[in-house]
Amino acid sequence: DWDFDNDGSIDSNSQDPSYTFTSEGSFTVSLTVTDNLGNSDNETKIDFIAALNTELPIEIYATSFESTIADWEIFSTASTNDWERSNQTDSSHPSAAQNGSWYAHMNNYGADEPAEDWLISPSFNLANYNDIFCNFYVWTKYSDSITGLELLVTNNFSGNLNTTNWTNLNTPFYSVADEIWTSFANIDLNNFADETVRIAFKYESSGTSGGQAKAWAMDSFQIFGTDVILYGDVDGNGEVQAYDASLTLQKVIELIDFETWQITAADVDGNGEIQAYDASLILQYLAGLIDNFPVE
Repeated sequence: DWDFDNDGSIDSNSQDPSYTFTSEGSFTVSLTVTDNLGNSDNETKIDFIAALNTELPIEIYATSFESTIADWEIFSTASTNDWERSNQTDSSHPSAAQNGSWYAHMNNYGADEPAEDWLISPSFNLANYNDIFCNFYVWTKYSDSITGLELLVTNNFSGNLNTTNWTNLNTPFYSVADEIWTSFANIDLNNFADETVRIAFKYESSGTSGGQAKAWAMDSFQIFGTDVILYGDVDGNGEVQAYDASLTLQKVIELIDFETWQITAADVDGNGEIQAYDASLILQYLAGLIDNFPVE
């Protein structure tokens, strides 16, 4: 089990893991290995990874359900039990939330029929973002003949589950161990770039009694992406104009300073420097002499 940020939570149990840090800094990494006899060993490397990405992800949305779950829609197509916001810590619930005191929870034990219950996010406009991904934690307990949880995405939510087209992200919830908050990080959403989407956690059970209904909880849901760079748009107004060339020249002769994103936008030839040639390329683009910048 990998813990990439030394927070005590499992970030991956993959043999070849990947992990995206959402802030710069040095991070302590821990690996715990357990054999089939239950023997385990741990190795911790202090400040082992330095995250220095200059284009860090932007938080598009985040919730730990601390104040409300009302911006998520709850649909029950079968059973009397529904998804709910909970802070309970009894035997059928997590002993603590992953973050804060609250989380989303569903358990169909004791209901009137097998369950199909949906927890559907607010809509997210993913236009103007690259490298889009979501993170969250889930917890489970008890057994069922089915996994009982799926992660789905739609770009045409109609308010009616039957007329909405859903894409299953095939998230391996079957690998989650009982009573451990497990991280699912870097869930790829790039197929939905430039679209407005909703994300759903679909709960199902094969029945209502012991061995027929798992309890599932979800917490710390986040969506991240990086800004789409419009090369040549040095003032950030969404257009490439002659004023952008003027700003680039002012930077060249050191009349003004640029923020990091402006340096990226102005370096239209992609050589890593801001030069008069970049201003010239911006003007050539505006005059229709070139269709794209060399950096693109």
